[in-house]
Amino acid sequence: MTRSFDNIQDEILVLAAQAGDAAAFEAILRRWLPLMRRHASRLTGDSDAVEEVSQESCLALVGALAGLQDPASARGWMLRIVTHKAADWVRRRQRDRELIRTIQNREPRDVPTDLQRERESHDRAALIRAACMHLPTDLRAVVSLYYGEGLPVAVIADALGAPTGTIKSRLHEARAQLIVLLERKSA
Repeated sequence: MTRSFDNIQDEILVLAAQAGDAAAFEAILRRWLPLMRRHASRLTGDSDAVEEVSQESCLALVGALAGLQDPASARGWMLRIVTHKAADWVRRRQRDRELIRTIQNREPRDVPTDLQRERESHDRAALIRAACMHLPTDLRAVVSLYYGEGLPVAVIADALGAPTGTIKSRLHEARAQLIVLLERKSA
């Protein structure tokens, strides 16, 4: 895997933060917080949870950064922390989502064809996002990182601490479960 300038910069900042440089740790948070929030959003599907999961993840980073052995794997390590914190949040909340029912109960209105297609596309995307919320957390994490962040399988494997074959099989399983969920909702 080729290391990008951003990855090298992350490594330098991690090493500086591990040496006690508070400004380096702040720089790491500024760089990673948008990614942490997007990932938390995709895993929880709840805007209130995004901040809670992000804050818990930041606190975990503060406590565990000194023990990170490989600064090159820091970004994946951080994503793993966010994934675990989001899973904790989902387990604590365990509430049913009303989004699918709301979308299904909408009646089509007389709107121009382009607007109708745009609305249908938006509704389909919302339906897929809602279906993703019914996936187990490990599958949802893989879908979020692969489709939401566009990360390659090898990076996801590093982030989640699993072999690439496992990530590929989780992607396959997530797709299969999504097809079943979506077919049930359209029937």
